[in-house]
Amino acid sequence: MKQGDLLFQTDPKPYQPLVEQASASVKKAEASLARADADVKRLRPLVNAMPKDPAEKHPAATHSDVPKVD
Repeated sequence: MKQGDLLFQTDPKPYQPLVEQASASVKKAEASLARADADVKRLRPLVNAMPKDPAEKHPAATHSDVPKVD
């Protein structure tokens, strides 16, 4: 026996389903990330167009002219 010789080898068959499951999970996570990136790209202009100050909202959206009922 020399240094670097293979001492033992495990059977990969029992681990193959786990590898496939992990690979599928990675692909699912990558797809979720791609969708989230697309959502951010789509929604960012809308968010940036929103007023930063609530006082800048359209008057009809504030209901400030509706009397309060006690």
